[in-house]
Amino acid sequence: MSFLDKLKEAFSKKDDKATYLSGFKKSKQTFGDQLNQMQYKYKGVDDEFLEQLTIILLESDVGIETADYICEQMKIKCSEYPTITFKWAMNFLLETMKEIYEATPDKPISFNENGTTVFLLEGVNGSGKTTTSAKLARMFLDQGKSVAFTAADTFRAGAIDQLAKWGERLGVPCIKGIE
Repeated sequence: MSFLDKLKEAFSKKDDKATYLSGFKKSKQTFGDQLNQMQYKYKGVDDEFLEQLTIILLESDVGIETADYICEQMKIKCSEYPTITFKWAMNFLLETMKEIYEATPDKPISFNENGTTVFLLEGVNGSGKTTTSAKLARMFLDQGKSVAFTAADTFRAGAIDQLAKWGERLGVPCIKGIE
């Protein structure tokens, strides 16, 4: 079982596993592949290994404080053993990430009880805003909420059509300008 497969297993619940795992497809091709490539480049967990791990975490949108914390915990855990295989290093990484996840309380979403609640998703191209919009829409629909999309991406070709297509699939209206 690959590192990312173990990570998915550790974080997913049985009832929503298929939905949850589908969001990992793109991440698996980058995060998991980069981690797996490290096993051929490094012979142990040293400063160079931890520096590369930090870079991979940052490129995977992990914040700098969290990436530093993960690497510090890895360093502490690995220092307890004379030799660390790549497999053990990845187990320590999984353990540390799971500890962070479990220690972070879920924050409920606050809805405007007297009107519309608006969610604005922003980020760089390819970061998953459109897919996340669809996932949020599905979640809110399942909760019996009324949902609508507003397509406002004027820079990426096809962005508005992509959001409109998600709207069609989910039965969600998509408000967009004239193209």
